[in-house]
Parts: sequence; C-alpha cells; structure tokens
Amino acid sequence: MNAFSRRGACPALSAPMQTGDGLLVRLNPVAGGLSPKSLIGLGESALRHGNGIIEV
Repeated sequence: MNAFSRRGACPALSAPMQTGDGLLVRLNPVAGGLSPKSLIGLGESALRHGNGIIEV
C-alpha cells in the first residue's frame, strides 16, 4: 500500500504524509486555540516551506 492510497490517516507534524503535490500535516492546537502570534507564525511557515495555503 502506498501513501497515496491510505485513507483515514492523521499525519502529525513529526510524521507528515506525502501527497501528490507536497506534504500534508494536521495540527491539533493545545488548549483549544491558537493565539494571533501563533497564527502569524503558522502563516509565515506555510509561505516559507509550502504554497502558503492553510485549510481550516
């Protein structure tokens, strides 16, 4: 079974899943949310290391 056919996987930051166009990571914020400062950092990381798109 290859990574493209796995369904139901929940890839963590420590073990991202390879997709057709990059890596997929699901984040689970601690304490129920992210601060504005954390969201800015996340957005900057998405631009630096990916395509800049974050799906919620």
